[in-house]
Amino acid sequence: LVRLALAASLLAPLAALAQRPAERLPNRPLALRECLDYARRNSLVLRQLALDEQDAELEKRKTRGIGLPQLRANAQLTHAIEPQKNAIPSSALGAFGGGGGLPPGVDPNGVQVVTFQPKNALQLTGELTQLIFSGRYIVALRASKVYTELARRTTQ
Repeated sequence: LVRLALAASLLAPLAALAQRPAERLPNRPLALRECLDYARRNSLVLRQLALDEQDAELEKRKTRGIGLPQLRANAQLTHAIEPQKNAIPSSALGAFGGGGGLPPGVDPNGVQVVTFQPKNALQLTGELTQLIFSGRYIVALRASKVYTELARRTTQ
């Protein structure tokens, strides 16, 4: 109940600002044409119909946007502050050298510390998708077009 009262007290000034005052009438008698123009400019029903027409146009654009190419990109950078070190027997180093022997100055019975992890690694991925022959999309486009046309006809 307290939340409801708080929300109402916060939204009440906004509702008051949203109200547009009607035009002031001149202090003279109006002709029939002037009365009709005044009624059209200040009719709440006509304002609502105009807003509905704008909403239909935006909905049509949104539906059309779904079928446009969608690009998704991702980049991931990994920086190893202290790369992981692995201890392997010195005798195993000869197998990696290609020549079959150990490098000079390496004890064959000792242990060597090596790093297999790069200090920095960058991975980039991208994906491009587009709806081409989607039946649902084509139906949605037609429906939004009909909705927009109906809203336009209702406004006129």
